[in-house]
Amino acid sequence: MSGNTLYRININGTATSIGTIPGAARVSMAHNQITDGNEVMIATGQDGYVYNTVTGVLAKVTDEGFPGLKVADFVDGYIGGIEPGGRFWLHSNLAAATDYSTIDRYEGETSPDKMVGFAVSHREVVVLSERTLDVFGNTGATTGTFERIDGKSQEVGCASTHSVAVMDSAVWWLGDDGSVYRMFGGAPERISTQPMEQAIAELNWEQAFATVWEDRGHKVYYLTFPDGMTWGFDVASGEWHRRQSFALNRWRLSTLTYWNGDWYGGDYSNGKVYRLDWDVMSEDDAPMVSERITSTMHGDGNRMPVAGLRLDFAVGRAPVTETDHAVDMRYSDDGGHNWSNFKARSLGAAGEFRQRVTYTRLGSTRARI
Repeated sequence: MSGNTLYRININGTATSIGTIPGAARVSMAHNQITDGNEVMIATGQDGYVYNTVTGVLAKVTDEGFPGLKVADFVDGYIGGIEPGGRFWLHSNLAAATDYSTIDRYEGETSPDKMVGFAVSHREVVVLSERTLDVFGNTGATTGTFERIDGKSQEVGCASTHSVAVMDSAVWWLGDDGSVYRMFGGAPERISTQPMEQAIAELNWEQAFATVWEDRGHKVYYLTFPDGMTWGFDVASGEWHRRQSFALNRWRLSTLTYWNGDWYGGDYSNGKVYRLDWDVMSEDDAPMVSERITSTMHGDGNRMPVAGLRLDFAVGRAPVTETDHAVDMRYSDDGGHNWSNFKARSLGAAGEFRQRVTYTRLGSTRARI
């Protein structure tokens, strides 16, 4: 989706407009398999539209048993999701994204709070509500196919519908308490840190959305706050990092999709779709800037001289058309409230892979970042 238009990206990289879908909110997509093709469900938060890849038809779901969908996912041949008001979750008939029965509706039993998020992991449906979560399994029945699994309910809620993602055999989401959780099937595990939670405390949690990326041993859960910033948790390192595009406070990508052997991302600001490439050192011709903030060094309250700073870089992969690239350094002596002017140093031209940068005569301080 770009604006109100649904597109298909073709093998040759061109885009084909399929049709228009009204609405302004973030959509959710899921697809099933039918004879010779697929049905793609687009849940707008209020309605549902299905694109049939066999007939080429995009149409609104009008079945009288369909109340609309807040979010959608695929499970065991069905399209499932949450009713827009959060009262219950439902699913389609088998391999039929446009057909629904009012019998196939399920309420949360742990608490009467409204349902917020929806995920499918290991063929189990995880329904995240405002303060609790329930897990449902397929019983094999023709109707009322799913039942809540005893012993798997948890008293942890969800703050944002689109913060829910599945990666690394786990469900990830932004909790109702402002912490980020992942769950491998048992109890939820808090993975956010106190500094991160403090940083996002004043942001709009409800608007937060997640994307995931997996490549070359890295598995990253990205959580973006449109009014704030983008945070990424890398499973390989077990650490969080900030992702920021040039001149923005957040990452410009609002979607990430793995297709045809590559990762593709959609730009929230201009509707462009990019192919992510390890060998490209820019984003839509804007520079990619890496930033590192040190911990505080101090002399236990005593003034200490700072003779210098030495930085070792593994660089040299700048495009050959660039004659130089640089590092800028600044420091703070009051805990990050005020900063010195930037001091620039060269990192060398393309091909100069091992560089050492030294700053000297940095004065004295009682504490410095």
